[in-house]
Amino acid sequence: MKYSGVLFSLLFFLVSSGCATHPKTEWRRHEAMNKEDSGFSESLAHFAQALIARKLDGETSDETLSHLTSAVNFNPDSYCLQSELARSLISKGSPDQAIKKLEKYCRKHPTNIDARIDLARICAWSGNPDKAIKHYSKAISIKAPESSATHLAVANLYCQEGQKTQAIATLNEALQKFPDDLLVLSMLGYIYVEDNALNEMENSLRKIEEICLKTGEEKLPVSLYTVFASIIYRSGNTAKATEILKKCIERYPSSQEALGMLGCIYIDEKQFEEAEKAFHLITQNNSTNNASLSVNFYLVYAETCYRAGHTDKSREALEQCLKLYPEALEILIMLGCVYAETERPEQAEHVFECVANAPNQGTNNLPVEFYLAYGETCHNMKLTEKAENIFEQCINLYPSAHQALNYLAYTWAENGFKLDKALEYIKRALESEPDNAAYLDTLGWIYYKQAKFNEALEQIEKANNLRPDDPTMLDHLGDIASVLNHIDK
Repeated sequence: MKYSGVLFSLLFFLVSSGCATHPKTEWRRHEAMNKEDSGFSESLAHFAQALIARKLDGETSDETLSHLTSAVNFNPDSYCLQSELARSLISKGSPDQAIKKLEKYCRKHPTNIDARIDLARICAWSGNPDKAIKHYSKAISIKAPESSATHLAVANLYCQEGQKTQAIATLNEALQKFPDDLLVLSMLGYIYVEDNALNEMENSLRKIEEICLKTGEEKLPVSLYTVFASIIYRSGNTAKATEILKKCIERYPSSQEALGMLGCIYIDEKQFEEAEKAFHLITQNNSTNNASLSVNFYLVYAETCYRAGHTDKSREALEQCLKLYPEALEILIMLGCVYAETERPEQAEHVFECVANAPNQGTNNLPVEFYLAYGETCHNMKLTEKAENIFEQCINLYPSAHQALNYLAYTWAENGFKLDKALEYIKRALESEPDNAAYLDTLGWIYYKQAKFNEALEQIEKANNLRPDDPTMLDHLGDIASVLNHIDK
């Protein structure tokens, strides 16, 4: 034959090189290896395509899901691929499918902890806490966990389902493995507080303190003290809440958070002297950097001093705040009120004037209380026209400002002019507060000035019944009785 020489030479070369001498079993082994390598390669290729599709079209694209499904089909034993597929299914709004695929994988690979925990998380997320608890518990039983995270997740699910006994049991089990775990102790403490089991809560808190003293951790305990104190105070146990905060302050004297909460509790309980002491400690602890204290803090501190009867301290706190926040109008307003209350009308009027003329200050932003304090200050200084203008400005901005309406109505009645307008204003004020004795007295006095003595007597007697033995009302009743010739009255 024409090519026999060439073929003979080629066969001789192959035989001599050994390539034609493998038995059939060797060919089969290579065939299996090639098939396995091919599946891995196909899987890897689809996974790469899925990553590209996810990058270009997003997590919810059909192409991403399609490539991930193919990757899993070619390599079903890869947990990494199963996890990515579950993620894509969840993004597509199909958590049930994700759960089914992970359940199938877990049946085939029962010792894969990561898959079991992922399955539990998806069950919890999709609103199936019973299944989530089951899978978390299975994961714990398969292998001792390296952290308390799984136990905490189970306990949290139990709490959501109202099964606090099981939650406590799970956390106590975690403590056997992780006795110094602050998160486990903290969660136990929260559950005990909610159940009003204060002794158990204190035991948890004591353990946390011991651990933190060993480790030098300081931030976590302050937070725990304040959270526990807040919950306990809301439950009505003021004494216990105060005790916890004092204990925190003993250990962390500069804790602004604990001192602030303690001060607020004292305010709620009308113990202004004690509240002032707590707030004063905050200012002392921040003496080198008082700018870290907010305007609201100074407002609360100043009001606390004022209510405690320490007006000088209240004024000092406000003046200190103004050095830090010179444009804080709320501080200026309160300072003006303190000046007015402590018989410093000139200073009060000056401060109120600064507020009214503050740059870029829209009048609508100023509260009714500002106009009332400003107007009364000017009235007391005999600046009658200015006071009237301020009250009118208040009424224009706040038509239902009954205090301003009454103030002007009574002032006009006392002076015997603008009686018709005074009558209109006091009737508007009474629409807001029909049983206000002072307003009824003003109405009666306007009637008196209009010589409507019977109407005046009726209104002022109503006022006197609401507020017996008020000297101004008794004086008005005496004047009316005199005009009506009711000498005995």
